[in-house]
Amino acid sequence: MAVIKESPQFQHAVTATINLDNSIAQYVAVSPDGGIATTGKTTSGILQGKARIGESMAVLSVGFSKFRAASGLSAGDRLTITTSGWMLKADSGYHIVGRCLANVTSGSVGSGVFQCANPNYAYSTEGAA
Repeated sequence: MAVIKESPQFQHAVTATINLDNSIAQYVAVSPDGGIATTGKTTSGILQGKARIGESMAVLSVGFSKFRAASGLSAGDRLTITTSGWMLKADSGYHIVGRCLANVTSGSVGSGVFQCANPNYAYSTEGAA
């Protein structure tokens, strides 16, 4: 069995325009302007730490990351972003930013693989399944 010791990741820095310095802000989706992302289309990636207004924050755009679950999710579910920056299952009409790697309950921290640089659009429920 192969063990992956390192995986490709793409992170970049964004300057926070709102306070994201509490534990609940870690692992939410953020926008390129440094606020909370409200859709899959408007995200820059997943916040990896915490930041206050004006501070630089590490944002993961591509790779493996934890995330905040807005609803119960199953392994393999495609993910999109709620207006709070948390993740939920992508349905028809949403931009897909990642995939859930293990079952997670609503309000918990889950694990996923993300591609926020160019999210795919789900045209049908079958495309988002």
